[in-house]
Amino acid sequence: MAQESTQAPEAVAVLKSVGAPSVHSAGLLKRGDVIVGLPVTHGLTGVLRQAAQKSGFANRPSIPAGAVVYGIPVSEHLRQSITWCAPTDISHPDKPAWDAVCFPQADDGIYRWISPLQPLFPTSFLFSTRSPTASVVDVERKPVDLPVMQLVFKFAKWGANDAIVVVSVDAPGADGFIDNRSLRRLPDGSARLKAFGGEFKLTQVGTDRNAAMLEVITPPSDAPKPEFGSTR
Repeated sequence: MAQESTQAPEAVAVLKSVGAPSVHSAGLLKRGDVIVGLPVTHGLTGVLRQAAQKSGFANRPSIPAGAVVYGIPVSEHLRQSITWCAPTDISHPDKPAWDAVCFPQADDGIYRWISPLQPLFPTSFLFSTRSPTASVVDVERKPVDLPVMQLVFKFAKWGANDAIVVVSVDAPGADGFIDNRSLRRLPDGSARLKAFGGEFKLTQVGTDRNAAMLEVITPPSDAPKPEFGSTR
């Protein structure tokens, strides 16, 4: 039976901002446009002290000692832990791309070897008792070189009673969906997004569900902490 560990709030909390937020210019927003974004990096990083090996294969694929890893906090069944992931840059000259292997630890204490859908910022890990296992994962925590990502709030669409905003952590070749957020319409039909210390007003364009006019009510802070913001 598949197990799922969902940890988006905890994961965002350990990100580190590495610059000031960027805001979409006031005016027209289309579906998928970023309203506001913050450059971030992983706050939990390190290297493998020893090679991690995958079980169940004749050639036993492995990730060598010294490989760079990042950690994602996991909350499941009142148990908190860190899942370590080893990313690999598989970019081509004209197309950035990433892959990763993550090592979630099951309730039985055994590490699994899985490939997440979101290689630089996975927000859930799916595995079963039949998933390949991994050797014990031993990490030396230290700063490492990983890509700068963007924690972003994107306009998605209008509903009858709300505006939908997508929260994700994106990098070239590796977007990482976190959550859909519902912004309740106010009496005048608009919706407000609060993020990174700023406040943003969205107004529907006619009857177009995929367009909004953006007004910056309060600019974001110059040095905010990564967070989801108050969106409800």
